[in-house]
Amino acid sequence: MKLQIQHVGKRFKDNTWGVRDFSLELTPGLLGLLGPKEAGKTTLLRMLATITKPTTGTIKWNGEDIEKNPFDLRPDLGYLPQGFGVFPNLTVNDFLRQAAAVKGMSAKTAEQKTEELLQQFDLTHQRNKALSELSAGERQLAGLAQALINNPQLLVLDEPAAGLNKKERENLNKLLSDLSKDRIIIMATSDPCHIDGIATEIAVIIKGELQRHSLSSEKQLVQYC
Repeated sequence: MKLQIQHVGKRFKDNTWGVRDFSLELTPGLLGLLGPKEAGKTTLLRMLATITKPTTGTIKWNGEDIEKNPFDLRPDLGYLPQGFGVFPNLTVNDFLRQAAAVKGMSAKTAEQKTEELLQQFDLTHQRNKALSELSAGERQLAGLAQALINNPQLLVLDEPAAGLNKKERENLNKLLSDLSKDRIIIMATSDPCHIDGIATEIAVIIKGELQRHSLSSEKQLVQYC
């Protein structure tokens, strides 16, 4: 399992660059993608999620160019965008079922996975509530659940801890730490404390460019937390 980001850049219509000459190679583990607001994190993640195409460079999933063959990646992909849009009148249960249908899962598998995730994220009692009726933290947990509905091998998360309380963040970190043992997780955040103790690698992006990439350690992050 390998994700290769090779000299990737994204230029917008106004000729500004959101990401420029970004290269990284990842194998199973959790990459903490650190950077301030408007550093290019979201732009990079949108390219990884096949939502937008790179202007330059290539992204390869297990050797296949995802721009040429996006459907080779999408069955293996889980994606949580920042401030993800939801259909406010959908119930939590229907939201997860819809995500499963988009991934092409059978009705039986979708039902089983939905039940599992509702329990895992402590959303069982909210299953019949509309998403608009949930707290910000509960909506974020529902978004995380939909990202995991297909048991993805590549999990791309943009500020997943936003809106979560301390206990919810601790539970999320434990889950992501466990999941990262056999899949690739990319967690973008502007707060180093959100990846402290769980990231196996750290990449720092500023003004769209990779500034530093290294193996993670608590000592590297503890000074900021």
